Amino acid sequence: MKNWLVFLFLGISFLACTDTTEEASENSEPATSASADTASFTTLQWEKIENSFGTIQQGEKVQIIFKFTNTGNNPLVISQVTAGCGCTVAEYTKEAVPPGGSGRVTAAFDSGQTSPGDIRKNIFVTANTLGGNFHTLTFTGFVKTNN
Repeated sequence: MKNWLVFLFLGISFLACTDTTEEASENSEPATSASADTASFTTLQWEKIENSFGTIQQGEKVQIIFKFTNTGNNPLVISQVTAGCGCTVAEYTKEAVPPGGSGRVTAAFDSGQTSPGDIRKNIFVTANTLGGNFHTLTFTGFVKTNN
């Protein structure tokens, strides 16, 4: 009886993993040639990876800017920038940044879509960088209630 249950569990686990993998592959965006080719990787230096907007009233909108410099020998290509929540919209330098060049990621935060109190939000950046192509930027602040 125990062997049958183990076999059933392993079979279900295998099928569940297979379905998830296939679904992820179908929904994933293809890698850009710059991020897929390790010979084109570069390095970057963020001015800050954490910024604070200070204290604002609930309902205010603020912009937080994250600046970077391409410190490598190849053009830097940001392939994707994703905000960690619906209250933030992220924009970024879309064109390739040459070696020595600079760019930015800008977060537009709408405090009207969040609860008052301490705020800590993330932005996720994918680029053709050595040592990992995934970067996490964080901004913090405090949202006061409207009384």
